[in-house]
Amino acid sequence: MPSEYVYIAYRKVQELKVAKLNNYEKPIAALTCLTANLNRDKKTKPYIPEDFYVYKKPGDGNGPGLRYSSSYMHLIESRQLPSWALFCYKDVASNSGGVAPPVPALFSENAILLAPSRTQDGYQGMLIAREEAKGVQRFTSPCGIDVELVVEDMPTKVVAVEGIELRQLR
Repeated sequence: MPSEYVYIAYRKVQELKVAKLNNYEKPIAALTCLTANLNRDKKTKPYIPEDFYVYKKPGDGNGPGLRYSSSYMHLIESRQLPSWALFCYKDVASNSGGVAPPVPALFSENAILLAPSRTQDGYQGMLIAREEAKGVQRFTSPCGIDVELVVEDMPTKVVAVEGIELRQLR
């Protein structure tokens, strides 16, 4: 059995344990929140119960999933990540700690597709791209994948979108 599967199973058990502990601490966090709001300065923003959780449930963070974070960190360690893609480092690094997938990324000049997985119409993964990536891009990987994918509308100068599917040109 590949070590990645063993690690994923271990992480899942740990996540379930943290979720169980989180359920136990919710009444205490609610009472602590109530007490803190009664005694807070009226000029400060009110507290919410989540501010007092010791055990945060998996997915409570605002970063990407473990698979994407692991790929991103692998690219940094192997010095394959371009400097323009470091804008999302803080959010991505907060969820890191897993094993990178066999194909960590597909690269083009202006875009990176992290942890790509083949779908019926193209590839799915986390897209990190610059504005210039809009349109048809040729993506390659060190393991020999060479494919043309369509990057849709880019709302800002740089984006990091999790779980996006890029359509392949036939």
